[in-house]
Amino acid sequence: MKSKRNIAKHITRFILVMLILISSSCTSELTEPNNDLEKKNGKTNSAELKTLVRGAALNAANGIDVGPDGNLYVASVNGQEIIVMDKNNGKIIRKIKDAASGVRFDVISPDDLVWSPDGTALYWTDILTGEVGRLKNNIVKKQYVAPGVNPIAFNDDGRLL
Repeated sequence: MKSKRNIAKHITRFILVMLILISSSCTSELTEPNNDLEKKNGKTNSAELKTLVRGAALNAANGIDVGPDGNLYVASVNGQEIIVMDKNNGKIIRKIKDAASGVRFDVISPDDLVWSPDGTALYWTDILTGEVGRLKNNIVKKQYVAPGVNPIAFNDDGRLL
């Protein structure tokens, strides 16, 4: 049983590394803002298209939930992190990652997330490893469920689904 799980972990990590390599090979013309959008309309020569708001610097957003602190929590498979963001101004407050600040959080491929009904624990699915993680009191516990585990929620009785 352990050898199958180890093989699955190695395969998952290989796939994850390949995804990172592929995503980082994008050219700058795909990732840089296009300033040509802020030009005058050719027909009327009076209207302009301007950027009203710039989005947060996220590496793709998957599951989202508002935490008990009022901040937005965003799972990012591509970024291999959970982002804590001020929902009012879009500023990133914190990133919960694999090895942030010397604390091993073991966040590998978070796809969906949810806060416990009492607001004391953050749960997420690591879709590539098939695990469900829980962060409570700065301690992470994980449970293997199945490959591709997703989504995650609590029912009305407080049971994790």
